[in-house]
Amino acid sequence: MMTQPPASDKAAARYRGLLVIWGMQFVTLVVFVALTRFVEIDARPGDDRLRFQLFDVLGGAAFALSFVLKHILLKRAVTTQRPDVATTAYVLAFALCELAAIFGLINYFLSGVPIVLLFLLAAVGLLLHFPRRAHIEAVSPGSKPQTFNSTMN
Repeated sequence: MMTQPPASDKAAARYRGLLVIWGMQFVTLVVFVALTRFVEIDARPGDDRLRFQLFDVLGGAAFALSFVLKHILLKRAVTTQRPDVATTAYVLAFALCELAAIFGLINYFLSGVPIVLLFLLAAVGLLLHFPRRAHIEAVSPGSKPQTFNSTMN
């Protein structure tokens, strides 16, 4: 019969996994910025103002939604004591921040003008969503339920 690893080992492994995912999200962000530097797209005149505003709004909405959804899912993880929900909260927040950078990259390929603001927004979002060990340990089986006042605890 196999013995189960202690809950603290599982929480540590889950935290390390989140750190790897977070780091790779940053690597993809660097790749996106590098693409705008290495792939030359001629600027195309046209409805640039509307397109810039559309991508700014979509990127900003994804950035804001990442904090809201992470907060909601972390609260749910604490009440249900499910570490998988906490992991989902982080991965979803990472993906939504990266979506802002993807909108900037799409705009670059459409117009030839990169929206640097969206790349910066994605980087700031990823920095603010750095995985917190306390969030993972708080929802591990056998831990005392906690509440989090902010998504940036």
